[in-house]
Amino acid sequence: NAEIFALKLVTLAVAFTALELVSGFSIHEFRYDRFHDNAKDVFRIVKTKSTETYGRNKQTSQVTDLVYEQLTEQSAYTLARTKVLNELNVIVNDRLLSNQQLHVADQQITDIFTFNFIDGGAEIFKKYNQSIILSSKLAEQYFNTLNITGKRLQIYTYSDTLSYEIAGVYEAFPLNSHQAFDAFLLYNDSNLLSLGFDPITFEVYGRKKPTVNVSESNSLLETAEYRNTKQPIGNNYFGPRKSGEDVAHGDLYSVIILLSITSLILFLAVTSFINLTSLGLPKRVKELAIKKLSGHTKLRLTLSFIGESFFISCTALILSGLLIWLSQEFIRSIQVLELTTLVIVYQIWLIPIVL
Repeated sequence: NAEIFALKLVTLAVAFTALELVSGFSIHEFRYDRFHDNAKDVFRIVKTKSTETYGRNKQTSQVTDLVYEQLTEQSAYTLARTKVLNELNVIVNDRLLSNQQLHVADQQITDIFTFNFIDGGAEIFKKYNQSIILSSKLAEQYFNTLNITGKRLQIYTYSDTLSYEIAGVYEAFPLNSHQAFDAFLLYNDSNLLSLGFDPITFEVYGRKKPTVNVSESNSLLETAEYRNTKQPIGNNYFGPRKSGEDVAHGDLYSVIILLSITSLILFLAVTSFINLTSLGLPKRVKELAIKKLSGHTKLRLTLSFIGESFFISCTALILSGLLIWLSQEFIRSIQVLELTTLVIVYQIWLIPIVL
């Protein structure tokens, strides 16, 4: 029954490969922004237009100076302004790098997001007005090394050129971050004006202070025209788009459809496995008869078939892992998920089968 064995193996291997890839992708999607410590306590401020006659998008992530000052009076939360700076020119060791995207943020950002510093630290970042912290990804791109604390780089636009001292290098955020936070300059109104950016509007991120008990209400500040609420950071990716934001968004419906299709593939593979097993039984009549005559009980015969199924399933699972390993360069090139997620999924599938 070599051809039936091969068909069983191939159908299960393809089904397992599809299931592991899609499961890894789904875990990657559902884990957006969950890598921060106590991510449930991190949020973004969203402003909602109160008047019902407003026909356009009622929600925006942009906050003004006046609102921010009122929000900071609520001592139960740590808040930080952030702003994305696009199309910057960066000079590093006499090299010009164009069209760079960096962020500015208040020093409290290191108390809100989780930064795993490889070099330098948050204390240096908070100490100087002209300081910047880089992700490991950007540090490698700019300097080809991670030990760069104390070095300088220049940022210039058509308006002005500013020099910044590097205060530290942190481990790059995973791909499933709603924004590519690869660098943070310390928020400074005069520096933003010098570079040609408006310092009055920005986004605000916050975190509930661990020692303070607050109500579960999402409302923070409400006026006659606007209502400012907390949007948990884990809801940014699958949540509705907000005007003024520059973040990644996912499609929950598409992920569910993809999972459904993959489940159907697995169901068809299992059905095919059962049909192929039934198809091979007539050729094994003599084998079964001899086993029965030699004293095999019905339970023992059943267990032998179960053992064969487990052997084929384990072989197919190992083969699916090999297929994923062979396609790892393609997975990296399309950057839809990280291989560490696939490793976790593969282990989840392997453990119960081995047990």
